[in-house]
Formats: sequence, structure tokens, C-alpha cells
Amino acid sequence: VDNGKDGIDMEKEMHICRHCGGDGKMTCPRCGGDGRIQKETCYYCQGEGKVECRACDGTGWVED
Repeated sequence: VDNGKDGIDMEKEMHICRHCGGDGKMTCPRCGGDGRIQKETCYYCQGEGKVECRACDGTGWVED
């Protein structure tokens, strides 16, 4: 799509994030997905076992 200024293409292709597979979340690196560390709730994922993917900001999609 031409935005009318200098012929710059403003439309970018979106692809499924290869880091999270499109889920937007990844296994927590602190607890390994258990949600607990030594009988305590994991502070990093708050016990969920997953954290937001940093590569796609949790959307599951990345721009080309």
C-alpha cells in the first residue's frame, strides 16, 4: 500500500511468531512450566507456568 509520500510501502506481512508458535505465551524459563519453584508459587509467571512471548509482545504475530 502506497501512503502517497515518496512511494513508501507501508504494508508489512505478518507471520506467526516462531518463538511461541502463535500462542503469544512461552513456557516460563524460571519454573519450566510447573508454576512452582520449591513448593512456592513462581514469582516470574505468578503460577501460570507460561509467560508473554517477548518476540511478539504476546500477540502471536511478527512483522516481516
